[in-house]
Amino acid sequence: FLENLPEFTIPEPVEHPLKQAYKEQPNVYVSFTQTHQQPNEVYVPVEEVLAYQTQYPDCNGTWYRDQLQGEDLLIYQCYLYAMEHCYLSFLVYVEDNDREFDYIREAFSMDTPLLEQNINQRGESISDWPTNYWGERLLISAEQFSVKRWEKRMEALEKGRQIVAEIPVEYSTQLQKMEYLYRYVCDHVEYVEYESMRDEDYLYDAVMKGQTICDGYSNMLMLLFRLIGVECCELSGYDVDLSSDEEYEDAGGHTWVAAKVEEQWYHFDATFGDNESNEWAWDGMYFGFSDLRLDKKFLECEEMRPPCTDTSRDFPTADLVVENITEGANVKKIARMVEKRMKDGCLETTIGVHSQVTEDDHDTMIKKYQKYATDAYRLEFSYIEIGSSTLMFITATKE
Repeated sequence: FLENLPEFTIPEPVEHPLKQAYKEQPNVYVSFTQTHQQPNEVYVPVEEVLAYQTQYPDCNGTWYRDQLQGEDLLIYQCYLYAMEHCYLSFLVYVEDNDREFDYIREAFSMDTPLLEQNINQRGESISDWPTNYWGERLLISAEQFSVKRWEKRMEALEKGRQIVAEIPVEYSTQLQKMEYLYRYVCDHVEYVEYESMRDEDYLYDAVMKGQTICDGYSNMLMLLFRLIGVECCELSGYDVDLSSDEEYEDAGGHTWVAAKVEEQWYHFDATFGDNESNEWAWDGMYFGFSDLRLDKKFLECEEMRPPCTDTSRDFPTADLVVENITEGANVKKIARMVEKRMKDGCLETTIGVHSQVTEDDHDTMIKKYQKYATDAYRLEFSYIEIGSSTLMFITATKE
């Protein structure tokens, strides 16, 4: 019986036709891997990776990409290629292997709503994705690019297109559509803390389940804005200065959207817009505001983000907006506004200030205000800091 058995031979491994070429010229190809258990390597010429265009141009933006060049641009393109082909890792040749390339992950994630910025299924920041150097080759692992997660994102994308298609006809201008979509996100999504960090997918959770954290809010809002043709990207910041010795885990991270309206960039924060619980907050407070209203001490890719310098939308409900409260002309404007409102029976006046108000500023303002004060009323001044700006309330009480 044993003599009749066919001779057992170990099959020769089938080598990818480009593998030898890759070994000889690793700088000419990028090696992508589909799975970790049974590696199936694909070798793509660098020129093809660099020329690759997203298959979802109505969804993905290029704000950060357009500022990159050289090896930085190549690594960015590798992320894009890997995500849209569901490759879980890639090996790319880099000449400068002493550099840190982590910021490119952040830049890529802020150009696309299809990739969250802060947390992956292992509860790690994408800044913690494994990166290893093999000589002059950089190995990057991207667990979030699995087929299962991509299918969920495609489902969310189709739902987003349906939401946009159902915008009521009375919202005809782009700004009106943005307002509708912003309010849609605020009304249909609830902020929740995740008990487990293994199965979450923030875009999918926001669009399909209506429950997520700030990543999901911003991913969904950016997706909807992009689908109506608005140029936009995401921003990420922290409550502490991470350029010092602070650690990420000690920082309060947050994500929101920057979008372009009539050639001007503004911030749009649907997470805070959905939680306008302060009694002084107004509807739409976080729909389109300037850098002065930001309260983050550290911003990812700070030097690359779009400048939101126009302050005209910062205080849409204020009775008066001034640059500061110490200049005599501004104090006079404030006094006249308060006087006018008192005559009209309105005993509270709201002043938006495009700067922070210190105790010295307050004392200087009060001294200058005395010459305009009305004897029949006692005035009380209160302030709320909003980033680098201030909201001032003046309440008049009859003596």
